[in-house]
Amino acid sequence: MSENIIKEDIIFNNCYTGTDFENKTLDLLRLAGFTAKKIGGANDGGIDIIASMNIQGIKYSYCIQCKYHNKTLAKAPVQEAYTGAAFYDSIGKPVVITNNSVTFNARLYAKKVGVEIIADSEWNEIKKACISKKALKQHTGLMGIIISSAIKNPEYARHAIATEQEHIPPELSEKEKCRLQLQSDFDMAEEYLKEAERLQQKAMKNQRMAFERQKKAILANLDYG
Repeated sequence: MSENIIKEDIIFNNCYTGTDFENKTLDLLRLAGFTAKKIGGANDGGIDIIASMNIQGIKYSYCIQCKYHNKTLAKAPVQEAYTGAAFYDSIGKPVVITNNSVTFNARLYAKKVGVEIIADSEWNEIKKACISKKALKQHTGLMGIIISSAIKNPEYARHAIATEQEHIPPELSEKEKCRLQLQSDFDMAEEYLKEAERLQQKAMKNQRMAFERQKKAILANLDYG
């Protein structure tokens, strides 16, 4: 693991274009200890960056699509990342990294097809980890490795990739099927909680805007009177 400390503003500081975002993402991945390279071009298969890291003698790779948008992302980038990883013979797990939010349906779809998402809520958690040097909870995949670098905790990284080492046999016992179903239910519940939190934040923002408009209208009416 890298001994460098990820700075909380590395992705968004002086970032104005899609190319800036790709380069900043590349910087972050390298700072986190990845060997990463840009693919790009007309024949990139929907993948912008391929990043890999050896942990305990095992190589973990990620096929990343970067999306620098001024609006919420829907399912299309998830589909592109999924097919893009297949284009590169599934050498890495597909990941969508964006500066913006992702719709609830797109997140559920990503869960089903095995595409990891790092978007607005994930960046907020990474920033908090960078500042506090503590993780709010255990994450898996690329998100988990990035946080482990931010908090300088290799053990966290080992837990992050533990689930990716698991081999699921073709014939599952009833107990194993139940365990997988429970895990799926918990994952879905987590997405619902994330969506509820995003909606609450949006509602609070709208309430503040409504209050400001009411205040402005009252003051204007007093001046008019």
